[in-house]
Amino acid sequence: MSEPDERAGEVEIPPMVTFTSGAALLVELGIVESMTREGVRKIAKTDPAWPFGPGRRYPYGRIANAQSMASGPFLEFFRGRKVRGRGPDRGPRKRAE
Repeated sequence: MSEPDERAGEVEIPPMVTFTSGAALLVELGIVESMTREGVRKIAKTDPAWPFGPGRRYPYGRIANAQSMASGPFLEFFRGRKVRGRGPDRGPRKRAE
């Protein structure tokens, strides 16, 4: 069952999120200004404190064909740090020569 988050007003917090739904939830709750599933995946690969995966505190689950994470630890991880991404796409990047 999902439960409302007091800090989020009427937003219902699902028990599990995927990289895609988790990114959308972070934006909806106002935890980050902008986030994509690729941004969450990059953080998962590069931040040593990421709590999910083999040998970590929480295992990944499966929702259909996607990896999933428990919402509570996922939100706690992002609330506990300042995350700043590249921001919305503003056009093509220049190739380094």
